[in-house]
Amino acid sequence: MPISLKTSPSSEDVSYMDGSMNFIFNQGIKHTGDIIITGKDFERITHVTTAGSALTVTYEGLNANTDYTLTFPEGSISSMDGSKTLEADIRFSFSTCDFGALDNIKDTHKGRAAALPINFKPFDEIGLLEREDGSTQENSNEHPHWVQVSGEKTAEKAVFTKTSDKIMTFYQTPSPAMRLKADYSGNNYVEFKIQETRNADVTPSWRTIRVLRAEDFPFDDIIPLNSESRFIKLTAPVLSGNVTVYEFRVADEKGTGLDKDIDLSVTDFTAGSTVSIEYFTLSGKRTTTPSKGINLMRMIKNNGTVVIKKINNI
Repeated sequence: MPISLKTSPSSEDVSYMDGSMNFIFNQGIKHTGDIIITGKDFERITHVTTAGSALTVTYEGLNANTDYTLTFPEGSISSMDGSKTLEADIRFSFSTCDFGALDNIKDTHKGRAAALPINFKPFDEIGLLEREDGSTQENSNEHPHWVQVSGEKTAEKAVFTKTSDKIMTFYQTPSPAMRLKADYSGNNYVEFKIQETRNADVTPSWRTIRVLRAEDFPFDDIIPLNSESRFIKLTAPVLSGNVTVYEFRVADEKGTGLDKDIDLSVTDFTAGSTVSIEYFTLSGKRTTTPSKGINLMRMIKNNGTVVIKKINNI
């Protein structure tokens, strides 16, 4: 009997949050080759596991309300004894769900949202963040503005030494970008994640917007944010050595507060000398050319000014 797909998830009910999809085949199987997700704004498949006739694909970095296709290529699935393989590509097309409504945010955090712009430095200062209601945070580990690191925490830096370490913040007004300055020391076994969630009062499911690996450090850059983000989390779920964060800032709606020149209002992009131009999807993924739809264009001038502008590539 040829290998075939028996059941799959609903094609319109896949979450954009980091998660997994389950597929059932018509017989016991093994995963023997690459499985691929294609579409706008994709970070990666992290794991593929099998148990009997069931196969689970774990993913991260999808965007909301976006079309994707998952492909099981010919030969990527075999029978348990290896006597049969998938004879033709199987394609599963799906659309991720939309963002949840903001009114799902309950009272737990509403009065504790940080006022934008946010600057976590000095990292060891108690009451370092002002809230939207005018009050200030009472200690540096107070939810939802955590600076929980196992390594050294001083005014100038916060050092991640354990995979449970984190820095998080919740805010209610949109932000176009954040700034991160960090470095890594170790044996090149590290994944430093920047993640977001829409609603902080429900049990958070996180969406990865950037993963920094050993070759990305030292890192000092402005990262465009999805305008729907309301809660940002920095973690190191894979870590041998330590990651030192020197700057973590979240801009206000005008782009101020990043400690770097950033202009969101510039309309004349020909003025001055341009050093480089980069494009990002709304999920924060860097692309060499604009993707179809809304993109963020980041231009760096020779005077160091960073210009970020939304563009619509039809």
